[in-house]
Amino acid sequence: MSQSTETKSNTPENILVIPRGTTKIGEAEFNGRNELTSVIIPDTVTEIGERAFSACRGLESVNIPDSVTKIGQGAFAVCENLKAITIPDSVTEIDNYTFFSCYQLASVTLPDTLELIGKFAFENCLSLKHISIPDSTKFIGVGAFLGCTGIIALTGAAGGSIDDIFYDFDSKVTVTVPDGIIAIIDGAFCKCKRLQSITIPEGVKSIGNVAFWECTSLTSIVIPESVTTIGAGAFHGCSALTSVDIKGDHTRFDEATFMGCNALKSFTIAGKPIQVKTA
Repeated sequence: MSQSTETKSNTPENILVIPRGTTKIGEAEFNGRNELTSVIIPDTVTEIGERAFSACRGLESVNIPDSVTKIGQGAFAVCENLKAITIPDSVTEIDNYTFFSCYQLASVTLPDTLELIGKFAFENCLSLKHISIPDSTKFIGVGAFLGCTGIIALTGAAGGSIDDIFYDFDSKVTVTVPDGIIAIIDGAFCKCKRLQSITIPEGVKSIGNVAFWECTSLTSIVIPESVTTIGAGAFHGCSALTSVDIKGDHTRFDEATFMGCNALKSFTIAGKPIQVKTA
């Protein structure tokens, strides 16, 4: 049996039990089943298809067993009452839009095996406050946490690169980038107006163009010695930025990088104070 057939039994109508022996839950198979509040998936299932449970607006809980290795694009999108999800170690990728607009999703547990979070994967998950991204994650796609206005802390972000995961993001947030990251890509935190603090570890080699453009709550930044280039406009318009500490003496940036940082009081390179153009 490759695709599931709903179990017919004395199970209440609001609980869906996928039959044992099912290996794949098909594309859009249970799309729009608003009466469902709970889904029980057996450990014979290896794949959850695209949009399999999308727009199941009443769905509150679902177990994803360790047998599952693939969760398709938009599989749980617009499950507006889904409250918590644990992704098993068997899953290495969260596809695009997987939990898009899961408004009540407050708890997400990601496995240490996770390598990729697709674009807009958690967009508009309004109830998310904390999320810890494992060091194994190599890429986080565009807008992965766009509109997650409840987030106050994100720990870890892409062992290879950070794309513009928070573009135009308007929530108070602190970010700790884990060891292993090598690049902060163009526009990664552009217009994150309430980004208050970010810790960049030694090992990061480049900060992209407009990476922190108009992060108007950012007050200080320490750039490790490993960073060799800071892109054009990377900190443009960071109007609350008062302190910049660049640890290396070989870091390259152009004169417009800190334009609009009118509150800047302290700027050091390798411990030596210098003047930079802000207007």
